[in-house]
Amino acid sequence: EILRKRQQAWVGLGLANNVPRLDNAPQGTVRYYRFANESIWKEKTPAGRGLPSPGLVRARGAEDDVWVPPDNIPERGEDTESGLTRRANATRMVYITLNTCLQPNDPTDILGSKPPPPQLTLYVSQNNTTPGPGQPAKDQKAVQAQHGFANITIEASRDVYIAVAAPNTTDFRGIYNVEVAASIDGRYHDFVSTSADLFFIDSDSRSALLATRNLTLDGPESPIYKKWMEISPPYIVFAHNQNDSRISGVSHSYCGLEKYASITGAQIDTAMTNVTLGSFPKQQFYFEGLNASSQYYGILAMTGNSTARGDGVVGGGGAVWQTMNFSTQSGE
Repeated sequence: EILRKRQQAWVGLGLANNVPRLDNAPQGTVRYYRFANESIWKEKTPAGRGLPSPGLVRARGAEDDVWVPPDNIPERGEDTESGLTRRANATRMVYITLNTCLQPNDPTDILGSKPPPPQLTLYVSQNNTTPGPGQPAKDQKAVQAQHGFANITIEASRDVYIAVAAPNTTDFRGIYNVEVAASIDGRYHDFVSTSADLFFIDSDSRSALLATRNLTLDGPESPIYKKWMEISPPYIVFAHNQNDSRISGVSHSYCGLEKYASITGAQIDTAMTNVTLGSFPKQQFYFEGLNASSQYYGILAMTGNSTARGDGVVGGGGAVWQTMNFSTQSGE
């Protein structure tokens, strides 16, 4: 009876496995979502073709760079009575992630020199249909986004209720735009916090050359080496002048970087190479249009190419790596 009343009281948007919701969150509001029980117990999405070797990405199913043990549920077959009984006593890992795509702005900050607006907060619960600010802490998990990215992973056995709370501030105008997703396969959005995996090679006053680390240490005769050299370059780079702080609120968000970064993947020439940083396959990035004697952020990323984790190694929302720094020279 209590569960029935909770279900009747819930108002929000449904989430399907690996299908994001792009939603506006006005300041001072809470947006609600539900990842339903039937989505939790569906078949997992088959892995795609993937990269020739792990490359720079976290292995599928890993959480915070730590291997996650297999789900403690039986393989699904027919929904027989015994199967339903086993499922009732089991849980499955559910990955909930958030990317901030648009944030409020200070209309007086023309140069982007002020700090960014406060971050969104992600709430998750199986006991409360409307988690969020002011709700009992024992009934929910909460995490504030960091630079536009937040994630919570839980062991779920029934409907998962999700809330995104937008802070209210008098210093900024406009709304937040957020992409929320839930998955039983792994993070739909990802941020790799352990390293930048992007290196400065050279620059002049207007251009720069960056490269990933070696993507394999296999020798030239290895099939993996050859596949890496022949592959369509899988990574992209965002770059942004460090004097403009507007990117700092979304530097861990793929859709946020697409919106705010001054130099995006479409403006960058990239190719696979086996020179610089050792004679192994890596990807290099060359771009122009920079300012002389300036400090820049460089951010490695990978595009998520489908809602079904199409490459088998990264969620459809894309992956972003830690920020690195590089500079341009003063002369020509």
